[in-house]
Amino acid sequence: MSKKIICLFDVDGTLTKPRLKIEPHVEKTLHEISKKQQLDLAVVGGSDLEKVKEQLGGNEVFKKFKYVFSENGLVAYKDGKQLPSESIQNFIGEDSLQDFINFCLRYISELKLPFKRGTFIEFRTGMINVSPVGRNCSHKERLQFYEYDKEHHVREKFIQALKKEFSDLALTYSIGGQISFDVFPIGWDKTYCLRHIDEYDEIHFFGDKTREGGNDYEIYESDLTVGHRVSGPEDTLKQLKVLCEVLDEKRPTILGKRSVPPAPGKMAHLVSTRPILASLAAVLISEASPSSNPPPKATPSIAAITGAGIVSTLVIKLRIISNRSRKSAPAENIFGTRLRIMSTRTFSSLRILSTASVNWATRFLLKAFLASGRLSPKTAIPLSLPSR
Repeated sequence: MSKKIICLFDVDGTLTKPRLKIEPHVEKTLHEISKKQQLDLAVVGGSDLEKVKEQLGGNEVFKKFKYVFSENGLVAYKDGKQLPSESIQNFIGEDSLQDFINFCLRYISELKLPFKRGTFIEFRTGMINVSPVGRNCSHKERLQFYEYDKEHHVREKFIQALKKEFSDLALTYSIGGQISFDVFPIGWDKTYCLRHIDEYDEIHFFGDKTREGGNDYEIYESDLTVGHRVSGPEDTLKQLKVLCEVLDEKRPTILGKRSVPPAPGKMAHLVSTRPILASLAAVLISEASPSSNPPPKATPSIAAITGAGIVSTLVIKLRIISNRSRKSAPAENIFGTRLRIMSTRTFSSLRILSTASVNWATRFLLKAFLASGRLSPKTAIPLSLPSR
């Protein structure tokens, strides 16, 4: 029986450019891949439903995606039918809600920015969206404020003031997009939508704001997902294609004839028999310096040996392996967690694939193997680096 897999996408910065409509070729490629690989598709956005529909084709979005989650999943649709929802108003109460909104308006009134427009507070079903510059700004002004905020940290300072003033409320603050931040009860981040798709064996999440403080961070780091950090729609398609190559059992890959990696318990065998993983082992074992020291200059680059495409494929495989190990016995949890931290935080950030960066990632990978007891130094030390 084949595994049930779903690909879950953020909207802004992942499927579309910020606040713009999805481009036809992105939409076409997405659904061609879905049909070929028999993958279910879902979207999750922090915006309200109307904005999600506006960016993804109106009511057609319900036909194109099995699940549509707006407001982090507080408003949810499956096959075009709405699922039960929650309300932030009921959660914190009207009095606290008004106090919060009044404070925000006073704070914004005292801000001195290059420009201000309108719609500073947007009340949604499961959250409050706060925009210091105003959501009515033009696309050009949006970009200008985004650059201004990078330098002056307007949103970060605003959030710190709110945390201090409303420390008694169980609220989370998440910077998303370019001009605003979201406020919602703890636990009502994008991981909220996962309760609706728990029947899947693997949930692959694609998002751009995956750093701590970003509105994709919690779901990207969740034990229930395999996270993919992307830089835009084109990168999303690229990583999705790599994932499909991994899932396609008819194509040979670096882990052998099977494209879906075997269980974590077989990893030591793979490291000792497959040349690519053997090279990873050799790089780590040959390095005796502490992890805090930079890698030796003589250490070869795995990217140079294997090619960037193979490294990308390895990244996807590592994420799948680590996701599976987290769902296995408790004794394997440390292995899975450490491996996942390495693969998602380190490998996925290697856009330039420099020698130093790749070797840092290599060290973390093999240390996770060694710490898990699944790979012995005696097995790895004799292995030599293969030619390209």
